[in-house]
Amino acid sequence: MKKLYTLLICSFTFLPSCSPSDYFQEDNTIYTIKVKEYKTNLPLEGVRINLYYCYYDIEFGCQKRPLSTYITDVKGETRITKKEYLRADEGFISSKSQYWDLNRRAQEIALEPEAWVKIAIKTNTTFPSTSIFVLKTKGELGVESLLKFKPPKDTVVNFRLFGNETNKIDWVVYQNPGGCGWAFCIPPSDTLTFGNISLNPQKFETLNTSINY
Repeated sequence: MKKLYTLLICSFTFLPSCSPSDYFQEDNTIYTIKVKEYKTNLPLEGVRINLYYCYYDIEFGCQKRPLSTYITDVKGETRITKKEYLRADEGFISSKSQYWDLNRRAQEIALEPEAWVKIAIKTNTTFPSTSIFVLKTKGELGVESLLKFKPPKDTVVNFRLFGNETNKIDWVVYQNPGGCGWAFCIPPSDTLTFGNISLNPQKFETLNTSINY
């Protein structure tokens, strides 16, 4: 009768075994993470993948803390435990020199190569001392390149672009630069002048152009 009772428990719980250790088995699944160059699909060696997790502090709430770091091999691959992959809820940042960082938790990751442009900026207009010049473009994966500075008479600035992509560069001069206080942010206002240019650099290429405003 005792044997029958044990058999019934196992049947109703649909478990292959009634051993208590079954409830505490650790999932040893390993994920293979593959990192490639965006568009060309070339495997990227030496990509650093930094994982971060949320440490909950009773006073300050969720605190971002480093969990672990992995490096891709010649095949553009690295292996991460399922436990760490799922725990990295505060950052899964892939980075490599001459490529744009990407914060995306996925088993297949594409990094955009960088490019640069030297922009000769010229003007005959005198702008208010509170004004600010803003350059902005966005890559096809949603990463943004942004540069702000005081509008000079004549200068050359280096602006980071996305290689192998069409870069639409929007530029604008604001009279009120805006900014953030301790409680809120004030957006820029009072547009004085604006425009845009489009460039198509190859990866790692440096272009030259100018803006007369």
